[in-house]
Amino acid sequence: MLKLILIIIAVIIAIVSIILQNPEKGIPVAIVIFLGGISQGVLSEYAADFLETVFSGSEPTVVEEHLPPESAPQQEAAVTSGQSNTETSAAPEQDSGGGSDYTANTSTAPAPTPAPESAPTPEPAPAPEPADPLSGLTNISSQTSVSGSVIERDQVNQYRYTAPTDGTYQFDSGLDYGKVSLQIDNAYGGKLASGSSSMSAELEAGKTYILRVKYSSTPMDYTIQIGVPNPVTDITGQTSVSGSLTYLTQSDRYTYTASISGVHQFNAVGMNFNALRLAVLNPQGQKLNSGSPSVSVTLEAGKTYTLCVETTSHFLDYTIHVNVPNPPVDVTASAQAAGTLTYSSQIDQYYYTAPADGSYRFDTGLGYGGVSMKVQDENGTSCGVSANSLTVTLKAGTQYILNVYKEYANLPVEYTVSIIPQ
Repeated sequence: MLKLILIIIAVIIAIVSIILQNPEKGIPVAIVIFLGGISQGVLSEYAADFLETVFSGSEPTVVEEHLPPESAPQQEAAVTSGQSNTETSAAPEQDSGGGSDYTANTSTAPAPTPAPESAPTPEPAPAPEPADPLSGLTNISSQTSVSGSVIERDQVNQYRYTAPTDGTYQFDSGLDYGKVSLQIDNAYGGKLASGSSSMSAELEAGKTYILRVKYSSTPMDYTIQIGVPNPVTDITGQTSVSGSLTYLTQSDRYTYTASISGVHQFNAVGMNFNALRLAVLNPQGQKLNSGSPSVSVTLEAGKTYTLCVETTSHFLDYTIHVNVPNPPVDVTASAQAAGTLTYSSQIDQYYYTAPADGSYRFDTGLGYGGVSMKVQDENGTSCGVSANSLTVTLKAGTQYILNVYKEYANLPVEYTVSIIPQ
């Protein structure tokens, strides 16, 4: 019934608007009412409300609650986007005829959605500490040997070893070449030495190293003998020193401070030639001289030197005599020099100042095979050299040095040198 009434009213409005020559308003109203009459639901109710608004001037009823569920998000979006225009559009806009043709939007704008709080930045996890390369390794520091097996390819047995003293160490399996591979590394990186079945390495006292025994070519049992050098010993003031060489790369070291300047000799008593090697190093570690089985070297009083003792071919015990030169003696008053030569490189020195210019004879009274003599001036220049008897020209008031030594003869030998003006 409502639909029919709406249709009739729409036709009447259209006719009246034409008669009154105001179709621009009448016709749209008639169309809206007509569509509301032939449609259903919300549109027809909207048309009825619109008609009531036209004739009574009251505000239309909001039908927002009758929207279908699927249109709700669109309405919410429209409300949000038009939020800034809600207040200005609330007042009706008057046209020239005094009528009202707006639909008031009485919806309340939704409150602004607060920005989400950012989550606190988590603190970075602490970096893991690097693994200790010595962790879990068998400590063999107090041992002189270690045994084990390498039975499969790429197998490596590792041991930790702290050196008790400075020096050259040997790690020897006693196996044939190529049976096992050996390597020693610094504790925290860096290969120090390697070898097949045996190796040597210079280690520092108190430092820890890693010994690695590797599979080489076939499964193998092994026992590694550890050759440890003797501690460095000071032999200053001693006349001899004894020791033992127990592995081929062993080097026993002794410090020695010269008490007097001159030629010193270190002689391995009872040793055959080339049985062992001796070397003397200066305070800077540079080699001054070497020999086998003895070594002679000129040292300066008050300086400290190093004597190195090494084997050449096999293990042995040794005793080394330390031969020290006699101090120089001034024989100007007595004009006579006497002494005993006890080692091959010994040189006894005597100072003599000539009382007058002239020739002087230095005579030992010995026959063939006695001693040799050399006279030098204060600048070290030779004035003459001979065996047993020597005549030279000297200047008054000048100090000369008489050197007495032994060559190509058995020792010891006693001598007396008389200085006779000619």
